[in-house]
Amino acid sequence: MWIKTTNGHFINSDHVAQVSFQRTGDNSQSTMLVKYPNGETESVTISNFEHENLKEELFYDRTFLPSPPGYFLLSYYERNEKSGEEKVTHWPVLGWFLDPDSGSHTVVTARLNCRFNDFEYNNAILCPNGCVVRPGECCYPDEAAWLNEMRKQKLEKAA
Repeated sequence: MWIKTTNGHFINSDHVAQVSFQRTGDNSQSTMLVKYPNGETESVTISNFEHENLKEELFYDRTFLPSPPGYFLLSYYERNEKSGEEKVTHWPVLGWFLDPDSGSHTVVTARLNCRFNDFEYNNAILCPNGCVVRPGECCYPDEAAWLNEMRKQKLEKAA
């Protein structure tokens, strides 16, 4: 799992021997003490959002399945009233956590983790063959078809 620090750096938890947390007076951040296998240590600051995600990933018994190259988490953002532009982000999928108890999975990216049952209407997975999948719901032949559906849903919500 990749851990994002508040200064924009990333730590690969696969290369960490131990982590511990210190409480701070700031309710939006946590201090994480990181110990590496070579004995080196460092103290980094992470957001409480990142801390909660990290605790969840570390303390639940799930299997991590690394992603082959070419999978991306797509997120559609409607047109901004100021700029008039819509936005589609593409975050490379690092892998999936599989939860055998619930039969669900969590998509892991460097930016955020997206649970199978928490997918918002605007999230989908772009596969290497070009198709776009909304887990448990539908599959689109390509990103353009998915984007058209996002625009259609936006119009239906507005009506």
